[in-house]
Amino acid sequence: MQLQWKDIHHFDQLIHKGIMAEQFVAQHLYLNTGKSVSPELHYWPRDKKRSNAEVDFVISRDQEIIPIEVKSGTSGQLKSLHQLVHERKFKMGIKFGLNLPSEENIDQQIMDKDGKQRVTYLLKKYPLYLIDTLF
Repeated sequence: MQLQWKDIHHFDQLIHKGIMAEQFVAQHLYLNTGKSVSPELHYWPRDKKRSNAEVDFVISRDQEIIPIEVKSGTSGQLKSLHQLVHERKFKMGIKFGLNLPSEENIDQQIMDKDGKQRVTYLLKKYPLYLIDTLF
């Protein structure tokens, strides 16, 4: 973000609102894209009436598309991630935050245009400092 420490007046707000966590992950994703391709960052926005959603990053690994959500703490809802996984029929999602490394089988109800739907997938949780394990 090209910020100088002396210019950051509300550092605690940057951390708690997740801006720095997302920036940290973005930098690592960008730098580790690979030498054979031009580095690019992708995310998923959805803007429908009363149903806005956004997933922070979407990457591809070994012919598979993987959505990534970044949280600045250990908790946080993953409604947007659930929605994307359901719509695109993905098998896995990743969450970076302050959690210990773990895996969880998600079995969640979501609402879509056809009413309540069930979404099931594998959620891999990693602490932010393990971002380089994706590469």
